[in-house]
Amino acid sequence: MECPSEYPDGASSNGYGSAMRGWRRDGKPLDGADEAFPSMDGKVVGRALREQVRPLLRQAGFTTFTDRKAWRETEHTIDHVTIRSFNAYNAGVFGCTTYSTTTEVGVFYRCLDPNLTRPQDYDCTFRATLAKKIRQPFFVTEWGPARDMWSILHVLPDGSNLDQVVSEAVAMLTEQGIPYMDHFNDPERAFNSLMTDRMIDGDFGQPFKMFPGNPGSPNWRETSMAIGRLLMDDPTNAILAAPVLGSD
Repeated sequence: MECPSEYPDGASSNGYGSAMRGWRRDGKPLDGADEAFPSMDGKVVGRALREQVRPLLRQAGFTTFTDRKAWRETEHTIDHVTIRSFNAYNAGVFGCTTYSTTTEVGVFYRCLDPNLTRPQDYDCTFRATLAKKIRQPFFVTEWGPARDMWSILHVLPDGSNLDQVVSEAVAMLTEQGIPYMDHFNDPERAFNSLMTDRMIDGDFGQPFKMFPGNPGSPNWRETSMAIGRLLMDDPTNAILAAPVLGSD
């Protein structure tokens, strides 16, 4: 997805007037942007997110929270949400502020490791990076305007769009994240998806959906067997006949 080539009337080439000044590759802001808006930082963004996101997650059954992470337990899984920010280097490369965010959700099947009680995103059996619908044509690096990233909610240096970012984060979790976890924490639906589906690339409004390995890989087979045994005595024949194995 290319960065938009046209900008609103009156806007500068970064798409948001003088509010966004650009970031060097080492993550340091250009033109003294850090000094211009000293009160906006990750703590302010985190507090705004917690005020809106935690009630939503509590309503969905999440009971354990840290600053930017949450977990809930179901009969067979531990579901996980993480809202991460960026280090200075990556913020500089992408052309966003360090307190911009990306949201990931995941479902961890306890049968794969009964001793793991608080899985991280990289532990999850099924994972997804959520996708914004709004367009933010003000990503900019030291080289000029950069690509609008579907996976990054860009918080401007002055925080003037923070309310919009928080609203979009809530919408992404409501429309994409929670339904994704509800789908994959059901063993029957998860097994059927393993048998028929492949990874789905992300784009605006379309989350990036990851599976435990490519179909037919050792990780895929191990996961399919473990989840399949929650449904039947021996899932071997069902796995060997999986439609996804013949879809290449």
